[in-house]
Amino acid sequence: MFPLLSCSSSNVLFELLKDISVSSHLAAMLKAQDYRLVVGAMQMAEVLMHKLPHIFSQYFYREGVVHQLQTLRDVPLQMLATPKQEIVGGLNPVLPVPSVTAPVMPPPPLPAGASVTSTTQSSASPLSTSTRK
Repeated sequence: MFPLLSCSSSNVLFELLKDISVSSHLAAMLKAQDYRLVVGAMQMAEVLMHKLPHIFSQYFYREGVVHQLQTLRDVPLQMLATPKQEIVGGLNPVLPVPSVTAPVMPPPPLPAGASVTSTTQSSASPLSTSTRK
């Protein structure tokens, strides 16, 4: 959606968005916990304010976009950063790097009537410990 907004003229945007409640969708995106959605909503709001300020300045106040932006502005960066994160340049928190070790899941339960010894002993297994000559 962002390339469509940024590359379209004001007249085209007006015709495309006149029947869509864009400002309420942006307000909902700004409330999201996923920072990718928040950044995308901020970028779209900026483009809409540059291209159609006479329309969206009113709707952004009514629908809560301005309030959400003020709320995001007032959040201290220390609350966004966790011990595994760094603050780069004092502006953006770096997303944490996922752990290399995956959580260990317990094995699925055995079907009724199956035993552990019958499923683990196999003569064709390449992992068998017996040595044959």
